[in-house]
Amino acid sequence: MTALDLAKKLYPALGKQDFIQQTCPDNLLLVDKISCSKTKLFVDDACVRCWGREISKERADWLIEAKKMCDIMGCE
Repeated sequence: MTALDLAKKLYPALGKQDFIQQTCPDNLLLVDKISCSKTKLFVDDACVRCWGREISKERADWLIEAKKMCDIMGCE
């Protein structure tokens, strides 16, 4: 699963352009050990590659479960 696919599952109200232009997958703790540029004024290939980074099934499952628990408990 890519970082963008996981972000869409976790935050369904946001669109692809919202994710790419407003944040980075490392800011959302979707990926570890990478750092994407956080000062993009436009979408370029590097930004698309950053969001296209593959995430392990285990990590994706854990993040989805954690988000469900947070939604149930009313986390901000």
